Amino acid sequence: MIQYPDKQQLVDLINREHGRCVTILMPTYQSGRETNQNSIRFKNLLREALEQVGSPDDAVAKQLSELEYLIHDSEFWQHQSDGLAIFVCNDMHQLVQLDHDVDATVYVADHFYTKPLAAAACDQDSCYLLALSWDRARWFRASPHGLQEVVNDAFPATMDELVLERDDEEQLQLTSHRSRGQGSGPADVAMYHGHGEGEEKIEADRDHYLVRVGRLVSDAIYNQNRSLVVMATDEVAGHFKAVAGIDFVDVIQASPENLSDSQIAEKVTQWLDHHNLGNQEQLSERLGAAIANQSGSTNVQDIVLAAMQGRIDTLLLASNEPHWGTINVDEQKVHVTGEPAAGCVDLATVAARGTLLAGGTVHHARQSDSVAAIYRY
Repeated sequence: MIQYPDKQQLVDLINREHGRCVTILMPTYQSGRETNQNSIRFKNLLREALEQVGSPDDAVAKQLSELEYLIHDSEFWQHQSDGLAIFVCNDMHQLVQLDHDVDATVYVADHFYTKPLAAAACDQDSCYLLALSWDRARWFRASPHGLQEVVNDAFPATMDELVLERDDEEQLQLTSHRSRGQGSGPADVAMYHGHGEGEEKIEADRDHYLVRVGRLVSDAIYNQNRSLVVMATDEVAGHFKAVAGIDFVDVIQASPENLSDSQIAEKVTQWLDHHNLGNQEQLSERLGAAIANQSGSTNVQDIVLAAMQGRIDTLLLASNEPHWGTINVDEQKVHVTGEPAAGCVDLATVAARGTLLAGGTVHHARQSDSVAAIYRY
């Protein structure tokens, strides 16, 4: 299962489309008795998908049937996030865990319904949060939809654990040194930089701890587009910046040890709102200038054709509401129907798909038009 897909993972998924494609989206409960509802909701959506596909001998129907085991997998449903996406075509199925809510949906077409994932995958409105104190480091994904703590082999990390690793390494060096010596006595005494008593040891331990945290962060953000924000006191943030060699866009000045998770989430949400407001204003200005120069549009037909030609640099979506219509690829014509019918697809999904495949970016935007685009040329 893919967790919280990034842009490249979403592009890779699109490139695996083959034949008829089925997408199942569903919100999921994360804890408590409500998690029992997850399997019931999935069972109903799976049945709906099979009904839309039709023939049980169809290759896609067989792939869908292979997923029936999940209905009874209580362990699976007890470890969910905010949403789940399931992508199925003739020769594959892929489960994707989401860090944002989605509407329960079954979508059958010649492509996957990737639009509800596109903006989150492009990471433009989200950030990573390092909640750092002298005692421990916690790692979060933050978005306008909420805050998700990442728990893995690296995080959370404590100072005791990371400093103990150094002490174990130095003890091994000391033992190795003695094994090469000629007996015992004063010659066996080994001294290590920063390993003395009192304040010098505390300072050395703190530096080592922050350097190790910096390495963990560097691994976590490698090849990612999200901004990094640090929540820490001035003292901790200053030391971290000095020794870790990690660039971060801002510091939320607070001790995470003195805050509940909900208070941490509140402070990060406030930071994101302010940060994203600036981004929205810039996007609005870019869109206005592009339309004035005839290098942008709010016309969904024009946008879909531009996306199919790989001409969109930035696609702006104000909502996840579908834009039903039909596309005649041979004649390069797009017709908006406004209602789902035989042969109809979500035009905004086609636009998002084409934008991603051409290396463009998808944003959630607060413009009055539900779909808008800034062209490359």
